Amino acid sequence: MAIVTGGGRGIGKSIALTLAEAGADVVVTARTLKLLEETADEIRKLGTRALAVRADLTSEQDVEALVDKTISEFAKIDILVNNAGAIQSRPLVEMPGFKNYLAKLVPDFYTPFNLESWKDEIDTNLTTAYLATAAVLPRMIQAGNGKIINITSVEPLRPGSFHVPYSSAKWGLKGFTRALALEMAKYHIYVNAVAPGYIYTEMSSFWHDDPIVGKRMFEQVPLQRMGKPRDVALAVLFLASDASNFITGHEIPLDGGFCL
Repeated sequence: MAIVTGGGRGIGKSIALTLAEAGADVVVTARTLKLLEETADEIRKLGTRALAVRADLTSEQDVEALVDKTISEFAKIDILVNNAGAIQSRPLVEMPGFKNYLAKLVPDFYTPFNLESWKDEIDTNLTTAYLATAAVLPRMIQAGNGKIINITSVEPLRPGSFHVPYSSAKWGLKGFTRALALEMAKYHIYVNAVAPGYIYTEMSSFWHDDPIVGKRMFEQVPLQRMGKPRDVALAVLFLASDASNFITGHEIPLDGGFCL
């Protein structure tokens, strides 16, 4: 039985469907119920059970309610995939006279981060993982096993411009993964991560489809293709399965060689 955060579309949806194909019952959660219900319907067609739960994953109350609904429906939680996240592209502070091509693609690109937008980025990419994990762990400890997979990013290893809060949050999630793996090892709870590089999704298509930005991105990938959500999902499936039972505290870079 698996919970996948941010499971309504893109990478999260692919992860949910791939786990279901392998036989897992899946709870998908995010803020947009319509998309979650569509994912849940596709899961049921694969022959496993599914539950769509709308939740603000930055809210402790919502996350606790999510776990309670999951336990009520499925009685246990074997796998947690912390996939929820978001990225904003803008400078950290005002840069007088600065001009950049990205402004053509990103509304309000020249508006720098402020404390509110900084906190929003950190909360969405890091605090959500803390809240979901903290809510699920007591159940896993009681059961004496569990798999937690965090979706990080190659961004901290090879940062892109104008992503300082995102890169900071993903570095934090990497540290969270390693520290928690050490803490939970005695309970046979495995904590690992998958770090995607350039993955073509509906949300990122405006980058990939732009003739200038897309070309630059493509040229940086030695395997000469963009990643697909299914590529990420298969790595998650490996970490969620018994095939990874001697691996904990590690991160799989899924970048087509981008960080070489």
